[in-house]
Amino acid sequence: APADAINDTDTGEAPMIPACEINAAARPIAAAMVELSMEASCLASARITVHHNGMVFTEVTSDTGEIALDVPALSTEAVFIIAFANGEGAVAQTQVPDLADYDRAVLQWKGDAGFEIHAREFGANYGSTGHIWAETPGDLASVVTGAGGLLSRYGDTDAPEPLLAEVYTFPRATNDRNGNIALSVEAEVTDANCGLEIEAQSLEMQPDGQMRTQNLTLPVPECDAMGSF
Repeated sequence: APADAINDTDTGEAPMIPACEINAAARPIAAAMVELSMEASCLASARITVHHNGMVFTEVTSDTGEIALDVPALSTEAVFIIAFANGEGAVAQTQVPDLADYDRAVLQWKGDAGFEIHAREFGANYGSTGHIWAETPGDLASVVTGAGGLLSRYGDTDAPEPLLAEVYTFPRATNDRNGNIALSVEAEVTDANCGLEIEAQSLEMQPDGQMRTQNLTLPVPECDAMGSF
């Protein structure tokens, strides 16, 4: 081939790769919840950490790099930070004016500790109507109408070192009953936590809108007590 048959447009430099585009959005929906969504096609099946007013949990994006979650608001000026392990991230925010109509408590922890929130509404016994927990979490319609509370769980247990959270919501403004709600933190004894001291953190909204935070340590019985709580 002739010596001058050389592509003189080849500069030897690597082609420019466009930066990863991450788009996040938040909008208020019923029961002081927020519809949180994100698109990041260049970060498919990636671990993310969602931060909101002290609540932290991990999720994994879809195979197209998306997430779509309904998350309880913990502040009327609700700001959500979505962080990827590589340092990328996005921020979404919205206003939730009806948050004052609801009571809300959060329990969060890491890994296989097995924590659970149990809410027994107005004298309900374990296993009866009004006992709200992971097995009988209530529904959004009941919260909207004031009939009862709702338990929602966040965090992907299949993610590496997952951060998990449970949130209990009660419709203070539309409830027409008098009485108390007994909230407890419990854990089933399993082969993942037996004989250990497990740690969690609680967040509880106060009437003035402030958040009360408490660190919790729970000694779990030895493994011969597996199956008990």
